[in-house]
Amino acid sequence: MSTLLRELLDGPTLTAAYQPIVDLRTRRIHGFEALVRARTPKGDVSPVELVEAATRHGLIDELTVRVAEEALTTVSTAATLVPEPLCLTVNVELDQLHPDNTVVTWLARRASVDGVRLMLEITERGADIWTTDNEAAADLLKAAGVELALDDFGTGSARLGFLHHRDWNLVKLDRQFLVNDTPRDRIVLRHYVEMLRELDLPVLLEGIETGAELHLARELGVDYAQGFWLGVPLDAATVLDRIERGGLGLDSGLW
Repeated sequence: MSTLLRELLDGPTLTAAYQPIVDLRTRRIHGFEALVRARTPKGDVSPVELVEAATRHGLIDELTVRVAEEALTTVSTAATLVPEPLCLTVNVELDQLHPDNTVVTWLARRASVDGVRLMLEITERGADIWTTDNEAAADLLKAAGVELALDDFGTGSARLGFLHHRDWNLVKLDRQFLVNDTPRDRIVLRHYVEMLRELDLPVLLEGIETGAELHLARELGVDYAQGFWLGVPLDAATVLDRIERGGLGLDSGLW
């Protein structure tokens, strides 16, 4: 896998796809999450497997910078087509959140891109504490204008404990609350949203795949949403073309 990773990182078939983040108050696209995509002659590579392999082989920083660099170029171009700034979120592992990490220092230097609000989505993947190094890196990024989001909230044992360490710019609730679809899950979801709103933390609900789930998100008072119902991940050229032709508005039939 290390040989394949090297070939992908050195070649043109590793790219970013862009899934819209929708503001449920305005019903407009607020920004995009950059998602890694890779293709080989044998087919597409699973993004999860790609990230896990890159982590094992010490290439996760290079992979992250590769995706972030392309995404900043694409979204900054998109921002020239609309009147308001666009949010761009990029995923990073908690283990990468250290002040001397390549990704952190690179993103801190690249944060000031006209028309783009850069936000890092912090994923936990087994870590159970927020360290002083994590805090130092978060402070460095904040000083550079980079915002921080807590990703997949509700799926890891450390998530609740992480809340009080930062004034997060966004908290993303995991789709598991929608998939399970039991009365208990609905109660937990509702209380999570209420708690985050009381903490004055913006909330995004992931994995909206039906009109009923979108209705639930709006009923709960969620601020932002993502999911196939609102928009699938698209390549850069398609995203730019759609914004140029239609702006940031969404099909009224979605609502």
